[in-house]
Amino acid sequence: MAEDEAALAFMDIHPANDGHCLVIPRQHFPTILETPPEIFASVGRLMVRVARAVHAGLQPPGLSLVQANGTAANQTVPHLHIHVLPRQAGDGLLLNWARTFPGGSGPSCGYCGPNPPPPERGVIRLPTAYRNM
Repeated sequence: MAEDEAALAFMDIHPANDGHCLVIPRQHFPTILETPPEIFASVGRLMVRVARAVHAGLQPPGLSLVQANGTAANQTVPHLHIHVLPRQAGDGLLLNWARTFPGGSGPSCGYCGPNPPPPERGVIRLPTAYRNM
């Protein structure tokens, strides 16, 4: 359905929803951990094109992008791929998990913005944990 020099997009043969597509690199990489950043960038550019086309064609009220790495993450095909999933309210496709926020607040939990609260004991902030990336 779409391609460039580094990536391909096609319809999923076992679609979760109408319009379910996959975007993959042309070269074989089992997971994102083995994929060079420039290849993943190419996959990402094609994914954006496909997502926009799916949205324009089907006009779903939502769209999920899913990429799993390893069997524990439910990766069923050992080749890097991104699912482009058009979503409908109540479609039964379960991709969410329970979320807890400090103080019982919702997504606007106070961790975003210019003055986030200090970390709680035992909580590791990403900039600290990934300082050596």
